Amino acid sequence: MEISVMIKGDHKRSIASFSIVLIVVAMLQLILSACGGSGGAGGVTSLRVQATQGPGAQALQQAASDFEKSHPNVKISIETVDDTTSRGPNISVLSSPNAPDIGYLQRSTGVYSTLVQNNELVNLDSLWQKNNLASQYGTQVASYFTTNSHHYAVLLDALYISPIFYQKHIFAQAHVSAPANHQFTSMDQWYALVNGLHKAGFEALGVGGASPYDLGHDMDALLPTAVTKEQSNAYLTDWQPGTPETAKYTDSGFVNTLQTLMDWKQRNVFESGFMGFQVQQVQGEFAAGKLAMIQGGSYSPSSLEQAGVNANDLGWFMLPPMTPGVMTPFDVYTGDSFVIPTHAKHQQLAEEFLSYFLQPDILNKYAAAGGSITPYANSLSDSVIKQYEPIVQDMLAYRQKFGLVGIWDSDIPGEIGQKTEVPLLQAMLSGQATVQQTAQKFQDALDHVRSEPPAPLD
Repeated sequence: MEISVMIKGDHKRSIASFSIVLIVVAMLQLILSACGGSGGAGGVTSLRVQATQGPGAQALQQAASDFEKSHPNVKISIETVDDTTSRGPNISVLSSPNAPDIGYLQRSTGVYSTLVQNNELVNLDSLWQKNNLASQYGTQVASYFTTNSHHYAVLLDALYISPIFYQKHIFAQAHVSAPANHQFTSMDQWYALVNGLHKAGFEALGVGGASPYDLGHDMDALLPTAVTKEQSNAYLTDWQPGTPETAKYTDSGFVNTLQTLMDWKQRNVFESGFMGFQVQQVQGEFAAGKLAMIQGGSYSPSSLEQAGVNANDLGWFMLPPMTPGVMTPFDVYTGDSFVIPTHAKHQQLAEEFLSYFLQPDILNKYAAAGGSITPYANSLSDSVIKQYEPIVQDMLAYRQKFGLVGIWDSDIPGEIGQKTEVPLLQAMLSGQATVQQTAQKFQDALDHVRSEPPAPLD
């Protein structure tokens, strides 16, 4: 039950004809429409499925190809979306008359709640029941995906966030060592490592400062080590209207975490020009040997290898703790989701594909191929872990020792978390706001959410 710690056209034709043949043709077209919409050339139905870019899309394509073998009249088209488009801009795509049959979205970015409130998503209660998803996901994940007693999305995977990856040959050239057992004992130990890399002429940590999420991962990793477990849990729950407010964003633990990010900038922990880089650019710099370390997650090794990094030269450890002696846990993100838009042309076929895709053996293969983690509570067996590449297997071996925590900026409303957090951090790190002003803006967002009627958590 390890995952339980998470969270956390219809075609209408007007045919005027005196020919009985054309009448029969029209009737056949209506029958086909009722079975999933019109087909393409040769009677083939094209099912359009959105997917995130990268290894995940490739893994999904394999599942789609297997589905097509038992459905010869179906052709699945994978339409990839990037990290920026999958957030706000995807609302207009998923709510348009030309919406894909299956849409991809990330919970906590505001897309899900907007679509639900505007009745733009198909109710998937029957799919949840058919595939026994409430039991498969576990209580907390199932609760997170329940809105007004119904289900409008399915979870594809879980992501372990916060590991740092490094290139062993660069560490050897710089005469620095990774921390024992993948954990730093203090921030001072981290600074000593960074200083050693600088002395050897290397940039230290690569972060996509211009991306819509990468700076947030720093915050997610550091915050649980700066506060008590009770305070950490309070940040995940105190946003709910009517609950006691026991943790404020102006409290010392949160403020100190913001200050640490400022310290990292001043100490050149981040690479030069990081505020202008997207994650893909940082990966290119890392592959070219210009960066010693890069921030990432369980999904990173496959992407880095595609960028040209030697898998055997890759090592990993966790970000340093704010409190000396505290182990940094894995942050777990449970937001990668599939939905069926209300305007999808082939809703029945879309649900049939999702039912196939959500079978444990199919979903486990998809997760392992992309470096994500199976979302099913009891599916991370030894046989499943062996499907991952060695470095991810090593990470999974430490999951119980390090612990798993809900990722802060995704398990709270987007107005406080992902929609607000990164722009505030970018403003702070670019000198447009102080640490104290930034903390107050987080608190203002919390106060506003607490004053509003409950809305679908996103």
